[in-house]
Amino acid sequence: MKSVLFPVRHDTRDKFGLIRICPFFFCLFLFIQEGKAATTTFDFNQGCKRAYELIFKYDLAAADKVIANERGANPNNLVLPYLDSYHDLLEVFFSENRSDYASLQKKEGERESLLEKSSTRTPYRNFCLAEVYTHDALIRLKFGDNISAAYKIKTAYRLLKECRVNYPAFIPANKDLLLMEGAIGTLPKGYRTLLAILGFTGDLKKSALEYKQYMIKLNTSPEYLVFRQESMVYYSFMNYYLLNEPVIAWEKMKDATSDYEKNPLSAFFRASMAMRTRHNAEAAEALAQYASNPPIKQLEYMYGVVKLQQLDAGGGYYLSRFLRSFTGEGYIKDGYLKLGWAFLLKGDTAAYKNCLFLVERYGNTRFEEDKNALKESKRKTLPDIHLLKARLLYDGGLYDRAKEELESVPVASLKTTEDKSECFYRLGRIYEGLGNTTEAIKNYELVITKFSAKGVYFPPAACLYTAMIYEKQKNILLAKQYYQKCLLYSDYPYEDSFNQKANAGLKRIE
Repeated sequence: MKSVLFPVRHDTRDKFGLIRICPFFFCLFLFIQEGKAATTTFDFNQGCKRAYELIFKYDLAAADKVIANERGANPNNLVLPYLDSYHDLLEVFFSENRSDYASLQKKEGERESLLEKSSTRTPYRNFCLAEVYTHDALIRLKFGDNISAAYKIKTAYRLLKECRVNYPAFIPANKDLLLMEGAIGTLPKGYRTLLAILGFTGDLKKSALEYKQYMIKLNTSPEYLVFRQESMVYYSFMNYYLLNEPVIAWEKMKDATSDYEKNPLSAFFRASMAMRTRHNAEAAEALAQYASNPPIKQLEYMYGVVKLQQLDAGGGYYLSRFLRSFTGEGYIKDGYLKLGWAFLLKGDTAAYKNCLFLVERYGNTRFEEDKNALKESKRKTLPDIHLLKARLLYDGGLYDRAKEELESVPVASLKTTEDKSECFYRLGRIYEGLGNTTEAIKNYELVITKFSAKGVYFPPAACLYTAMIYEKQKNILLAKQYYQKCLLYSDYPYEDSFNQKANAGLKRIE
């Protein structure tokens, strides 16, 4: 009986000789497909540049339309997967949505495979592929997948090195490569040896000098000028984190983000650097217009923090709104801690204690700020209000007001070694901010030798900032001594950050 599901039609196939003809058609199909693959291009044309600019303005919907138009006009242009990757990186980076992250991993894998298969000889092949690997790595780091991220970075590094060797005139390869090499150069010697075996090499001073030269070339290159803004942002962070040049870092960031009034991504970068370099007013200015309906939710959190740094308890309103609406994972614990501080500024200790309960219950500790928030939530006594105000005022760059707060605190009235350690540490930071490095070092020394409480960041931080002062004074011996002291501490908040900065300092003075 004939099968209904699988009808037998071998007579017809034999009659027309299809079995003999199929190999011919199969070969013809492969030839056609090979021809299609050969027509792939890497055309960073005006449309692609426009899409790239829109992505960096965080106008992702407009970028989608431009990319769709380009895909319709030239579907074989392999710059498009790179633009798709950049678009998705920013979207998922700020949303922190885990389901989006899972689907993005699959998309990035497909993009990497597509670009890997291309044999088109152009520097954009390695560049676009390396960028996709880097985007993939950044998102994996964001979600704590550090091992897989390291593999992605290693691959991106190799591709960019090859690009620079094979196409020395293609300067965009330096955008990420020099930053990688600079960061690698700040790692401890043991790690650098291991990374060298794996193919990584780096020198901080050399990379910094080359990045400066790269920026000069970029500014005079019409073809590659589109990468200027992103590169300038990276150069700003290089100056801040690796070179201990906060003044230069802020100047470069101001230049890079002059469009902050119309570009929320620029506002994010500008405010981030302003807060790090104690330019509270500039941070507030960059954030204010986005606070009511932020396209990037983190802008709301940042605006709440900036308000608190002016001792404006109204910052709690923005923190509360961020915590209610943000569906991601980062800065949740820190947000609840700072919301608690807003209540303390108003004298509401019951609400503050409730916030400490929420710190323990929600969020994770992947970011250092959240890790520190969890530790602070476990303290058994209320924070001294003068220490808290001085901390906030210093972070906002209001040094004179911070100094007045601490001068009103009798040290004998502070009950714990941790509070005394914090008091002298804050005084050291304030005096340094005011330009009085002699008094700053005196107070840092008290923290290190007399009030070195365990499990808090004040002693290692005091060592780090003492070393930085001596480095600026060209006292290399003492700078080295205090950088090394900083590295002796362990198991405290911000440990990774302080260790990285101490290693960067040691590398600078080698």
